[in-house]
Amino acid sequence: GGAPGRPDWGPECVMVSVVDTGIGIEPEALAAANDPTGKGSVFDAFRRGNNALAAGIPGTGLGLAIVREVVEQAEGRIIVRSRRGEGSRFTVAFPSRFVPPMEPSIRDTRASVVVLDETDHVVAAYQRPPSAAASRPAAGETARMSGLLPEGEGDKID
Repeated sequence: GGAPGRPDWGPECVMVSVVDTGIGIEPEALAAANDPTGKGSVFDAFRRGNNALAAGIPGTGLGLAIVREVVEQAEGRIIVRSRRGEGSRFTVAFPSRFVPPMEPSIRDTRASVVVLDETDHVVAAYQRPPSAAASRPAAGETARMSGLLPEGEGDKID
């Protein structure tokens, strides 16, 4: 059972995807890559697709072979989706038994970010992560003045 292209481990799996916007993979090589044996595919050592060779893209052809070896050792699975000329998505799935359970942390691990910049879009970017508390000192105030650095440390940057 399960969704197509997803291992049948139920909700107990960890999945990581890497997407590139490169040249994509030829349909024949893509079919071989998604074959359970994975032989004769982009996962073979020193194998480089015709698209990469024709485009003059450098590389040894070892990256995906190494990924396959690591994933197989962890009893995982690699799912490849690609469209020629648009790039590829490689999803690696591992059964959760290989991921140790995490104990909840009792201490506050939120980051504090002080933005010493006059540009509003920089402040907005730093305020994006919900786990970070961002503040902005008054104009001309330094990190030392705002109590974030010990006396004598820090410089005002104009």
